[in-house]
Amino acid sequence: MLGLKLPTELPPGDYDAVVVLQAAPVPGELGNASKPIEPMEPFLDRMRREHLEAALARTGGNRTQAAKLLGVDVRTVFRLIDKDPA
Repeated sequence: MLGLKLPTELPPGDYDAVVVLQAAPVPGELGNASKPIEPMEPFLDRMRREHLEAALARTGGNRTQAAKLLGVDVRTVFRLIDKDPA
């Protein structure tokens, strides 16, 4: 969590800008040490797939438009589809 303080809340000094960072407690499931953490690669693959599916849905299945929307080459979209055709 980002904690912002007004200049009046800071000790006297010559400041141009001040950012005060405050650690926040880990919410919900992330703070549950008994729940296993998914390995990074499967997690990223799943996130990429969900993001690609959303782009394809928004473009009516048009892979070229989905690639433009995602800011990737159309070959990347085809590669991701071929990797997981589900």
